[in-house]
Amino acid sequence: MDKQKELAKNTAIITLGKICTQLVSFLLLPLYTAILSISEYGIVDLVITYSTLLLPFITLALEQALFRFLIDARDDYEEERKIISTVVVISLSILICCGLIIAIIFLVSGRTVYLLFGLVLFGSVLSAISLQSARGLGDSIGYTLGSTISAVIQIVFNVILLVIFHLGATGMMIALFLGNLSCFIIICYRCHLSKFISLHYCTKDTFRRLTRYSLPLIPNQLSWWALNTSDRVIVQIFIGLAGNGLIAVANKFSGVYIQFSNIFNISWTESAAFHIYDKDASDFFAQTINGVYRVFLSGCCGIIVCMPLAFPLIINDQYDAAYGLIPIFMLASLFNVIVSLYGVIYVAYKKTVEIAKTAIYAASLNILSHLMLVRFIGIYAAAVSTAIGYGGMALYRYFHSRKYLIIKFSTSTKILSLVMIIISLISYYCLGKILQIVCALIILALSVIINKRMILSLLSIVKNKMREHSLGGK
Repeated sequence: MDKQKELAKNTAIITLGKICTQLVSFLLLPLYTAILSISEYGIVDLVITYSTLLLPFITLALEQALFRFLIDARDDYEEERKIISTVVVISLSILICCGLIIAIIFLVSGRTVYLLFGLVLFGSVLSAISLQSARGLGDSIGYTLGSTISAVIQIVFNVILLVIFHLGATGMMIALFLGNLSCFIIICYRCHLSKFISLHYCTKDTFRRLTRYSLPLIPNQLSWWALNTSDRVIVQIFIGLAGNGLIAVANKFSGVYIQFSNIFNISWTESAAFHIYDKDASDFFAQTINGVYRVFLSGCCGIIVCMPLAFPLIINDQYDAAYGLIPIFMLASLFNVIVSLYGVIYVAYKKTVEIAKTAIYAASLNILSHLMLVRFIGIYAAAVSTAIGYGGMALYRYFHSRKYLIIKFSTSTKILSLVMIIISLISYYCLGKILQIVCALIILALSVIINKRMILSLLSIVKNKMREHSLGGK
């Protein structure tokens, strides 16, 4: 199968499974912001933040190695068993020890939040291992099914526990645990993971090989944590839990946007690992990175120009202070897209040390800029420092990745990027409705121009499919 078609097919499978649940989750935002106070939303956000921080320590980032090494071991059942068994046994052993510590803290303090934190962490580990197993085994449908059912279960229980039982933040955390647990159960059943797991196949040699790849990813994941969520910790110290609630809401819009990038990145990483040593690898990477960036640039600017209309319809009045943060977080997410597109080059070559280095630089830049700015611009420092961190990382990887593959953005793409971003920001922060409408139409026109080739290609595919269907019906 042609590389581009293979990539498009895998992306379509994953997207179809994710898009509906993401849409429903987003549409439930008015419910969450109406029922939860700003402080309650902040507590949920912090629990997720700290569980994300601990995850790479508990798994030793082995779930990342699990995916990458299973790709090379496909059709080798014995090797697959060694890889999966080693990751599961080591991760669960560390998780049990961590669980005992959390249980002791809960018994001593009597605070339910520690128990809920343990549940969220436990579910996150199970979900991460099962999802990466499905990816590594080449079961895109299984991956999609697991993550989709997880999202559906989480949404259903959020509604039940918040609306019917009025459990507030506690209900949201229980729903998150149940969603992750359901993901683990579904993938275990579909991929028959039990047949891959045995203490006998947990070997020292496999552990050494996996950790040689995964250990550099721990500082990398910590750096991503710093980029994504350390802002919450700093805001809690300088501003309070209410500030975390505002950031959580402002991030929801860029969060939905970046989910689509993550969806694409799942299939993009797999395709890159398979084709990195092909003769035409450079052309394949250049076409993909340039084409996908233009799509996400259009999406970013499109969301920004539509937000003045959408925000008051979706978000409760008590969260109005989050409005000004949204475009800055959107730009940070666009930089994140560039980071991910170029980061796949390092993954394909197994250069995890380089991945960690670039992430550490960006995280340091993010934290330092936040601490310097928070006293002057308050909560806006969280959004600005995130954009600085991702922007610095994107710039670094854009040039540094040329050690392996030389992939550049065209001059026209760079110029149009600058023009579209400026127009979007003018539209967002101005109060004139006519100017906002004009800016939105300009962004639409530029989006069509910049993605003309992809649009024509999609129209050609649709025409061919309709022609085939018409001929088949005769």
